[in-house]
Amino acid sequence: MTDLGLLGPEYTFHDLARRRFLPELKHTYYSSFDEVFNALKSGEIKHALIALRNSHSGDVNTNSKLIQNKGLKLLKEFDLEVNLCLGGFFKNNISSIQKIHSHPMAIKETRDYFSKYSHIKFISSKSTAGAIEELRNGRDKWAAVISSKEALIANSLSIVAENIQDSNQNVTTFGLVSH
Repeated sequence: MTDLGLLGPEYTFHDLARRRFLPELKHTYYSSFDEVFNALKSGEIKHALIALRNSHSGDVNTNSKLIQNKGLKLLKEFDLEVNLCLGGFFKNNISSIQKIHSHPMAIKETRDYFSKYSHIKFISSKSTAGAIEELRNGRDKWAAVISSKEALIANSLSIVAENIQDSNQNVTTFGLVSH
C-alpha cells in the first residue's frame, strides 16, 4: 500500500503541493480524480491529496461533495500559492503564439491576461503538467503551455511570461483525505 495518491503527472500543482507539504510520503500518480478516489476506496493508497477550491476559480470539480458523499475523512487542508507561467520551445513573442495547452482551471485563471490575444486557440488538458507532454508530442513551435515555473524548468522549456494569473492572491486549497 502506498502512502499517498494524487493527480499526476510529476509537476502538476498537486505534485507541487505534495513536495511542499508532504514530501516524506511515498506516492503514486493517477490520471483522474476518479482513479484517485477508487484507489483510496480499494485500499491501494492510505491517503489522497485532492484539490478542493481555488481562490479565483472556486470549487475544483465536485471534489468536496465527493469526499462527503463517499464517506471519506478530510484530515487536513493545505494552501498553495499558484503562480502561472506561459512557456514553450522558444521564448516567442506572445503575439506569435497560435495555440495554448493547459488545464481548464489554469485557462480560466488567466482569462484577463489573454483577453487582448483573440487569435490564440486554447486546448484543454487533463493537467498543467500533462499540457507539457501534449506540447512535446505535437512539436509545434507556435504552441505554448500555461503551467508552473517549476514544470517549465524541469522540462527545459523557455519561459515566455511569468505570473500571468488574473489575481496575485491565487491560492489553491488541497485536502489530505483518508477512508
